[in-house]
Amino acid sequence: MIDIFSAKQEKDWNCMPIQSFEAWLAMQPGRNPGRPLRASTAKVYLAQWRSFIRYIEAHQIFLNTVTPNTINAFLSSLDYENRDQRARYRKLIERVFIAIRACTQQQQVNINPAVAALCDRHATWNKIHGNRDTIFFYHRTDIELLISY
Repeated sequence: MIDIFSAKQEKDWNCMPIQSFEAWLAMQPGRNPGRPLRASTAKVYLAQWRSFIRYIEAHQIFLNTVTPNTINAFLSSLDYENRDQRARYRKLIERVFIAIRACTQQQQVNINPAVAALCDRHATWNKIHGNRDTIFFYHRTDIELLISY
């Protein structure tokens, strides 16, 4: 696993997006001051990030070329997630892009694509019904990871 603070260039994130994310995730605090992120929360975040990475890799997109349209398309492609869950995916992606910009010293160079996706009034991902069951974990290949993490 790489140390997020040694990833000084976007190519580090582009080449190893999962490992970079895991290193970043390990540094995230939990909700209670002085406590680490709960393991169950880390599992969910990792499953969400892997889903996003699979999507952009399938479309031959690197992290440094992700646009608001890419994020909107990804969020719209989710079959089992309700509106609130899709919003949590978007928020996680936003937080990761903040971390990428910080470690690559490119703060404020570009607008965070996840923030722009939130502001897109024409996005279809946020028009889905809310309060659906959270069965999306059971339709992913990450279920084994969720159980064994």
